[in-house]
Amino acid sequence: MTRKGHFIWTGTVFRTSVRGSVRLDPQTGNSSDMDFQLQVAARYPFVTSGRPGAIFTWHSQSPSSHPDLAQFWPTWGKIMANLDDVKTLPQAVRLQAIANLDSRLHRSLVLVGLYAASRRRWDDATGVARLLTERYGDVAAAAVIRATAWPARRLPIAPPILSWIAWQLRWAGRSRLKRLQRQLDTRYRPLLAVDGTAESRRKDSAA
Repeated sequence: MTRKGHFIWTGTVFRTSVRGSVRLDPQTGNSSDMDFQLQVAARYPFVTSGRPGAIFTWHSQSPSSHPDLAQFWPTWGKIMANLDDVKTLPQAVRLQAIANLDSRLHRSLVLVGLYAASRRRWDDATGVARLLTERYGDVAAAAVIRATAWPARRLPIAPPILSWIAWQLRWAGRSRLKRLQRQLDTRYRPLLAVDGTAESRRKDSAA
């Protein structure tokens, strides 16, 4: 989970025992679902199933479709701190999990910086470049982001081109989802069928 990403919790069922030990942390912002799942996984065993449990829609205006710096920092820093506070986990496991998250944060920040430059969000692009330099010593990535922002400020054609490139880079890492999408389109297609007849509508529905 710390290496490849957390589950979409739309299809996750939690036991009631989780309520007493895990809470949503408002300081983790839009990543509170990831923090919550990591906190649960650090304390309880869990089982995954290959069968669809829910239908999740990722629309073009969701925060995940337009990531900004605040979505990753300092929120991910708080997530790593929360994980480090779970002392019931062996220290080696905690350190490895935090290292995995930090590595993902590093990669994500590069994409966020490029995307910010392509969208003319100069404060985000500058902030990402500074964080990459100060936290990771990644001067090269910071320079690329600053160099990307330069033509985006001056050439009208640059932002849409850069936006397309950033979008392709962002989704390249999600290629593993293609297999699941194919299964949903074929094997589980009946799950998407909606009966629109009047008899199937709830009596309290406004439809």
